[in-house]
Amino acid sequence: MTEPIIDVLVIGAGGAGLTAALSAAQAGARVAVVEKTDYVGGPYRLNPGSIGTFAVESWMQQTRHLGPSRAEAYRILMEHSRWRADGRVVSALLSGSASTVTWFNELGITFDHVIAYYNGAQPVWHIRDTPHDPVIADVLERHARELGVEFLLNTRALRLVTRDGVVQGAEVEDADGPRTLTARSTVLATGGYQGNPGLIERYTGLRQGHDLFTFEMFTHPQHQGEGLQMAWDAGAGTSPTMLETYIYLPDPFGGPGGTMPELSAFRQAGLLVNDNGLRFVDESVMRNPADAANAVRCQPGSHAYMLLSDRVDNELREHGLDFQLFGMHHAPGSLAPLGKQVQSAVDSGYEFLFRAKTLGELAAQTGIPADRLRATVAEYDRGCARGVDEGFFKEARYLRPLGPDGPYYAAKFCLGSYGSAGGVATDECGRALDERRWPVPGLYVIGRDAAHVFGDTYPFVFAGLIQGLSHTIGRIAGAHAAQTARRALPDREGER
Repeated sequence: MTEPIIDVLVIGAGGAGLTAALSAAQAGARVAVVEKTDYVGGPYRLNPGSIGTFAVESWMQQTRHLGPSRAEAYRILMEHSRWRADGRVVSALLSGSASTVTWFNELGITFDHVIAYYNGAQPVWHIRDTPHDPVIADVLERHARELGVEFLLNTRALRLVTRDGVVQGAEVEDADGPRTLTARSTVLATGGYQGNPGLIERYTGLRQGHDLFTFEMFTHPQHQGEGLQMAWDAGAGTSPTMLETYIYLPDPFGGPGGTMPELSAFRQAGLLVNDNGLRFVDESVMRNPADAANAVRCQPGSHAYMLLSDRVDNELREHGLDFQLFGMHHAPGSLAPLGKQVQSAVDSGYEFLFRAKTLGELAAQTGIPADRLRATVAEYDRGCARGVDEGFFKEARYLRPLGPDGPYYAAKFCLGSYGSAGGVATDECGRALDERRWPVPGLYVIGRDAAHVFGDTYPFVFAGLIQGLSHTIGRIAGAHAAQTARRALPDREGER
């Protein structure tokens, strides 16, 4: 039996794919979604990525008098990428983001707050207090099914079907074997390559378990990068690709922003040294997890040690932390002493936290040359006493001497990743572009595979941006794909 022609075929049922599918169905298209797992929503279904979305000039921001404006956000993003981002894509994202919030509201998804990720970031993340009630993916799926969207779970896309340079669907495989789904428009939303260590090393040079450690909920084993290859094989051009890296203490003591909340003292502007016992940066860079990761990646072994003492820990607990992250705010006096927590980790055999009575003992545990470590701490403490950081110009308010007495603590920070971004060139409608930057007929690529607007570093100044890109460009792509379907292949009357 001949398979019916689909208006819009969506490959991948994560946040971007679900958004595109529903948007296409709302535009009157016949839509099918292919998903290789047995559930929809992708890896962000039940973790902090499901909290909300990014937007500027939404009704929530306007009623709260929160910036930035679209124009301000445009310049921030373009300057962040050093003007390598596609300005048309950035403009479309920003111009459509406010209506995405309203669209979610109309679907029954409300947001409780608009927040910044860290001190000094922009208030653009629209989040919910109860992200599991309801789960965004469940709401999108329910509305899509009500509009007749067909979900083909446990079905893997093998390759795109092209005829005369036009993408006309995909070859897929399920338990009954391979078959071809013919479609007027095809939308790839396969989530990047976070779960593929080989591709990570090929595209970024980072090696999983060596200089890259991934927070368990962000391992994304289903994201193998096959969508990138399918798009390239169909004629799509390449775009810069990267990992959303951030400074990270490996599991089980890691967490969003770098550490579990109880170890937040290590995420402050303390004393950061490399394997050679040398400072290399103004440690207030720790406020931004991605910038801190860039600094650490340039060090030997792509790691560094944050040093604290009881004296510093007591001061932070008494007067409050320098930098707070969303949902992890600690009032002065609310944090438990660091010593017992670090000792418990050390006793369990954890290799990335250290506790020592003397600097010499700490040097022996970490492998840092003892003479160099003592010299660095002494020089740092002298600067703290003067209130001047001659080497790296850290503000005086962050200059806290470790002091001559222990115990001393160290956290060995490495790199973590939230996911890959980029790889396929696309335009402001989500259409895949070839190497000449002309649209590949019939093909759209959205979500992480097309997240090429960040430059080489994820802009944590705009929290929720990867979800916002998936949602807003996903909506745009779905509607555009439906429009394209009406102009492509035989009309429905002709099929009957």
